[in-house]
Amino acid sequence: MPATRNWPPWSRRARMPAPASRSCLKTCARSSPTDWPRPIDPSRVARFNFRRFKWGFTMAELIDQQLVREQFGALDAETAAMLVEAMEADLREWSKALITAWQQGDKEKASRARHSLKGLCGNFGASELMALAEGELSGDAEQAALKACLEQTITAIRATACHA
Repeated sequence: MPATRNWPPWSRRARMPAPASRSCLKTCARSSPTDWPRPIDPSRVARFNFRRFKWGFTMAELIDQQLVREQFGALDAETAAMLVEAMEADLREWSKALITAWQQGDKEKASRARHSLKGLCGNFGASELMALAEGELSGDAEQAALKACLEQTITAIRATACHA
């Protein structure tokens, strides 16, 4: 017997354990979407990780290695090195612009910088950096977390692009 039943994904019963009791089914049927758990706010997760544990991710968590290999694999070494330098400069520029805009309270500049940074992150599958960029950067801890993740992401992209 499988661990879970194969319910349609939109069903409230989709992730219910296989031997569900009638009371569990009734509770699930009576619940509304407001009773369901809310998604985790990435900025709170980043703040928690930064303050409580040593900041660090594996390379697989930082970037989509397959995507980076595909992008740099067909290029000659000189072109790949030039693009890696441009990527690094752009990531640093937009991260700095985002932090500066937050510190100055300029929502329009912060929105533009966030949009550009998220676009760059999407090109390399840098989901952790993207999640930090989407969150609030009002405190020093959040800004330090973004900077630390930025450095680790650049290192991961460089390492993966060099071996593509």
